[in-house]
Amino acid sequence: EWAELSWRVISGIWPGRFDHLDKEELLRKFVRARPAIQEPCEAPIVLRLIIDGRDPDAIIKNYPLTLLQWTYDNPEEEYDPPFLRHNLVERINKVRLDWLESDREGWLASHRFYPGVVEALLNTESAIFFLTAEDKLILQILLESQGVFLPPDRIFDCIRGDEKADAVVQLARTLDNDPEYRQALGGQATCQPRVAYVDDRLFTVFDVADRVKSPKPPTREFDDVGNPIVPVGEDLESRVTVFLATWGYSTTEQKQRASIQQEVKVQLLDLPDFVRK
Repeated sequence: EWAELSWRVISGIWPGRFDHLDKEELLRKFVRARPAIQEPCEAPIVLRLIIDGRDPDAIIKNYPLTLLQWTYDNPEEEYDPPFLRHNLVERINKVRLDWLESDREGWLASHRFYPGVVEALLNTESAIFFLTAEDKLILQILLESQGVFLPPDRIFDCIRGDEKADAVVQLARTLDNDPEYRQALGGQATCQPRVAYVDDRLFTVFDVADRVKSPKPPTREFDDVGNPIVPVGEDLESRVTVFLATWGYSTTEQKQRASIQQEVKVQLLDLPDFVRK
């Protein structure tokens, strides 16, 4: 979906300029470079890099320096305005909604779920939450097309890795401190909950693991002189397990890095294990 979506976005910015190119070959190269992308607004820029002749593997290896260098090398009046972050986000959202409204089946068909994931979501007895950089509505449409129905409060909009880290800590604290909420999710009010966070983005995984190791104090709790109160004895590491998914967009190098680093607690999780658990 992101390959086709990015093509439609840049075709709207530069109408007709790329019509003579081999679209399918360019999109195949984009898929190879996809692991480099950290935020949705970067996807059209990565496709433009590929159109300009950049090698997908080199993009991954040198990212984000390749992205910054490309922006610097091109004239401001032609490239920067359409590629400002907020303009790209607006364009992406509009193009996606237009595609969804005009060809819902085609849009749904552009997505593929990894084997066993949908069945695992449908059959699990655990409460499921999604932290997504996508629009919440888009994710709900995708999940419901597979028969997975979740309340809106189980889906968090998180663009950056630090936002996901904040959301994980907030969720763990809420589960700790609200027995009624735990019961509403199907758990025991007296049982200390455990949270498993799974992501295929290495740097996001590191952000989450680091925040779990050294959580910020809750911003709404202060002492009499205005200093934030840190919960006494808070130990999120014993209750939150952070996994790097070995499927998806994690690269071999990233998986090796996650397995040998010792600064934070990160475990590798294979797809068959995820499906079984």
